[in-house]
Amino acid sequence: GAGPLLRARGRGPAAAAALPQRRPPRLQPGDTVGLFNPSTLASDAQIDKAVANVESLGLRVRLPENVRARHGKTAGTVAQRLADFHALWRDGEVKALWAVRGGSGAAALLPHIDLAMVRERPKAVIGYSDITALLLGLWRGAGLVGFHGPVATSTFSDYSLAQWRKVLMDPQPETRLAMADEDFIFQVGTLSGNPVAAVAGLATLDVLKRPGTYEKVFATGREL
Repeated sequence: GAGPLLRARGRGPAAAAALPQRRPPRLQPGDTVGLFNPSTLASDAQIDKAVANVESLGLRVRLPENVRARHGKTAGTVAQRLADFHALWRDGEVKALWAVRGGSGAAALLPHIDLAMVRERPKAVIGYSDITALLLGLWRGAGLVGFHGPVATSTFSDYSLAQWRKVLMDPQPETRLAMADEDFIFQVGTLSGNPVAAVAGLATLDVLKRPGTYEKVFATGREL
């Protein structure tokens, strides 16, 4: 989990585990979705594709101020990416936040996110790859139910669109996702190496925070 990062906001593992779930409301046709980019920078062509994808679902788009920002390989500084996240969350018209793309860098936002605001106004957060760290952090720190699915720049098949709508726009008490006919496809809930690596990295940070960890590592190195 995102223990050490979220403890910087005053929430330890025990407190996080006790948080009841906060489920965001379903999306309706005509709702506004905020496109945000907490990870690797996106090109203008990628952002245009993301906008077209959202609009093709019958939804409106909100682009935050820094979505086209650049800072090294990331989509702006941590402060810029955090400002976009908070601005979209405070915007009463924005019903969901959909990541433009993955990459790396989302975990840097976790110590600074206003978790009380996230919990008070639950919204759907959608993405995969590096966005997994953000989904886990919001779950751990605010109890927010997130959605591990395609990023907004993904190329959707009919299957992907059907499952996306089933989960986010027409959820039922019990939802059974059919298997895809295609050989290779991005599916809601699919894990790949990048999110697994993100989870492992966050767990490693938790271990490194424990007293005496570095001493044990150095002692083992000397023995070897």
